[in-house]
Amino acid sequence: MNIDELLNEIGNQRYPQQIDVVDRVMAQVASKPYLQPVHRRNSWQRISAAIAAAAVLLLVVLNVAVFNSSRIDDEGMGLMIAQYNDYSQWNTVEEVAENPYDYFYEE
Repeated sequence: MNIDELLNEIGNQRYPQQIDVVDRVMAQVASKPYLQPVHRRNSWQRISAAIAAAAVLLLVVLNVAVFNSSRIDDEGMGLMIAQYNDYSQWNTVEEVAENPYDYFYEE
C-alpha cells in the first residue's frame, strides 16, 4: 500500500454516530445569562468633573464681570497722550539745542 491509497482509505472512513458540537455548544450558551460589562465612573471622577465645570463657569462669569465693570477713561487717556506728544509746551527741542549737556546730565 502506498501513501495515496492510505489517504483515500482514511478519507472514506465515516464515524458511526453523528457528531454535532454546534447544538451542544449553543444549548450551553443559551443556558448561561449574557453579562454586559457595566461601565461605572468612580465618584472622584464625577466630583472632579463637576469642580472643573464650576471653575470654568466661574472664570467666564468673572471675565464678563471685570470686562463690564472696568472704567476706561478714553477721553482722559487721549488727553494724556496728546499732552505728552505736544512738545511745544516742554520747549525740549530749544533746550537741547542750547545746552545739550545740561539738559541730559543735570537736573
